[in-house]
Amino acid sequence: MSVRPASIADEFARRSAWYDVLLLAIVPAVLLGVFTLPYGVRRQFALQYSDPSVVSLYVANFTHFSRSHLISNLVGYALVAPTAYLLCTLAEYRDTFWGVFAVFVLVFPVVLSMLIVGLFRGRTGVAIGFSGVLAAFFGFLPIALLWYLRRRFTEALVLQQAPLLYFVGIGTITLIAAPLNRLSYLVLGISAVGLALLGRQLFVDLSRLTVANLKRSFFPPGYAELASVGILLFFAFPFAAFPSVRVTGSSFTNLYVHLVGYSLGYLVPYVTFAVVARE
Repeated sequence: MSVRPASIADEFARRSAWYDVLLLAIVPAVLLGVFTLPYGVRRQFALQYSDPSVVSLYVANFTHFSRSHLISNLVGYALVAPTAYLLCTLAEYRDTFWGVFAVFVLVFPVVLSMLIVGLFRGRTGVAIGFSGVLAAFFGFLPIALLWYLRRRFTEALVLQQAPLLYFVGIGTITLIAAPLNRLSYLVLGISAVGLALLGRQLFVDLSRLTVANLKRSFFPPGYAELASVGILLFFAFPFAAFPSVRVTGSSFTNLYVHLVGYSLGYLVPYVTFAVVARE
């Protein structure tokens, strides 16, 4: 007698904890809480390029001046963080997700602020917003997706194939946001080579999928749909975060923060798990 596969709801209930929702809600609660403070207080939290304070290095990442800026980051977080959490939890990487989450929320804000200050020190201007940290969650999506796809589809997929999606993301960002010059052509060339090498191996690995694997991925309902949502979010992110703009002034600051956050969000977990831990 065959055993009926667990539904996605049953699987999630078995692998999650009741307080996970509360942990995910910490970020929007902080963003909303800071936004309710008087404008004068929030202004003091902004990261001054020429004279950053110890407090602003961290708190500036959770500070917004306009409601539209706040809402865009809240919506982005509401889409990507729960999706990455679900992918990791159902792939039996729930504890790993919370480790990554802690690094993104506690460490990355300071790192991003210091990189901004280092690049723009001596200039006038301020930096605020959760966009850089949010970009890190999108950078983490390729790894979360690969863990999930390996768990649901085939063990032929390995973490060392995650750079495939990263190269896709970097190539897309370069095409839609970067000015066409030698550097952008170099980035596109590296991305193309990476895609060619990794794509070939991925094609070989996916060719090993059996009909049983494919049927298993689509039944019970929900598993394949979750993977589709994760993939759609990853490909939609560059078009939302990197609109085609002239790379000058504050636009460059925004582009720089998004790009660095996205790259760190991918590279730090990848190096940790694929290289150091040799998963």
